[in-house]
Amino acid sequence: KRRIGKIKMKILLIDSPQKSVYGNLKEAFSKHPNLGLMHISANLKKEEHDIRVIDPEIQEINIDKLKDIINSFKPNIAGFSSMTSTIPWVYSTVKVVKAMNQKIITILGGYHATALPERTLKECPELDITAMGEGEYTLLELANNMDKDKIKGIAFRDGKNIVVNEKRPLLMNLDLLPMPDWDCLPLEKYKPHLHRSKSLKWTCVALSRGCPYDCYFCSSKIINQRMYRKHSVERVMEIFLELKKRGFDYIRIVDDEFALDQQWVHSICDRIIENRLEIKWDCNGRINLVNKDLLTKMKKAGCDSVFYGCESGSQEILDKMNKKITTQQITETVTLTHKVGLNADLSWIIGNYWDNKETIMETINLAKKLNKYANNQYINFAIPLPGSLFWELVAKENKACYDWSKYTLQNEPIYIPKNMTKQELMHLMSLAHKKIFMSPTLVWNKLKKIRSLDDLTSNIKGFFILNKAIKQWKGKSSS
Repeated sequence: KRRIGKIKMKILLIDSPQKSVYGNLKEAFSKHPNLGLMHISANLKKEEHDIRVIDPEIQEINIDKLKDIINSFKPNIAGFSSMTSTIPWVYSTVKVVKAMNQKIITILGGYHATALPERTLKECPELDITAMGEGEYTLLELANNMDKDKIKGIAFRDGKNIVVNEKRPLLMNLDLLPMPDWDCLPLEKYKPHLHRSKSLKWTCVALSRGCPYDCYFCSSKIINQRMYRKHSVERVMEIFLELKKRGFDYIRIVDDEFALDQQWVHSICDRIIENRLEIKWDCNGRINLVNKDLLTKMKKAGCDSVFYGCESGSQEILDKMNKKITTQQITETVTLTHKVGLNADLSWIIGNYWDNKETIMETINLAKKLNKYANNQYINFAIPLPGSLFWELVAKENKACYDWSKYTLQNEPIYIPKNMTKQELMHLMSLAHKKIFMSPTLVWNKLKKIRSLDDLTSNIKGFFILNKAIKQWKGKSSS
């Protein structure tokens, strides 16, 4: 075994290019800075390891430039972060790294590696270690002492065998982590989704982790184990004040369930108001967890919009996917959010395990009905992500797809529900976008919100991107 002790390590952390996950609509979506790598970097620097973090997509680093970085930086460890759709890119890049220097220890973390640690190592012989679960202390222990047998939360090679160590316990007190390494990535290069003003200096933060719910399509539990943990209000304010000091005027809160603890959210909003912190922000909300008092307070504290995962317009499907909400609650909450003066962004999924043409049409019709109150809507094909209950259902039928490049939200369905065809699903996706996004109600709402040339340009660009995508779906549905 290689023992490194307290020697200062040179560690290269590499994010994977993620725009491909949005498929036909990739030009309309943004990419967030990788907060996981920012936390890992800060934790490693705290013990004086030499860290470099790169985002090849944002920094326009191709393979040749990556080779130059490796030659000049000479890392001991190359750590990768990846979602399922970008696993092929990681495999090919790991191969390049190992070809340059066999001594570089290659590590992959994230939801995919956590869900399929052994398979991932078998699929990529050049990969040395998969990190399962939260990575801050796993990477720190590996950097301090490469005694793999004793490190929780990893899988690794031992000759021809693969060893999977016991799980790493969750970090229950998030305040024990240092502040994210705000300087490790060029945050100014990250831009919001197309519908947000490009004049905003925008970034994202994570203030809590985990979700106690168990929706069948979600793989979050594979890392967070359905345990909800949050920063103290004091740490939240420290984060907001630091970002305001750095000139950011819009913050995207990426937490799975930001409003789960309403008293905590009220306290954060009160502190923002007391400090007269003029900053805009948005967050994810849950249909059944918000009310008028909370939404009103959030708006007063600078909240601009709330993103709701509605998922289906069919009560039958909502119940089967274990969503724990009703279609009536969806309508009431979206209407309430609009009346309070907040933007409501809605997400829907078609092609669920139990879906059929009738249930998908229920989804399309409810989404169209809510155009009057919604700011933006997103419709995606259902994806059986490794680690989700959906994946387990599909795997039991031997229908799991192991071509990871197909795991996009928009291009083509990976799973076809029983008694449906791929062409039918493609047609319904095209129909959904045409009925919802080309409706006079939504177009008028968009026109009313135009305040600048930037807004006008974004809307025109969005129209052409959407129209192109609709034609692609329609073409594939007839082939």
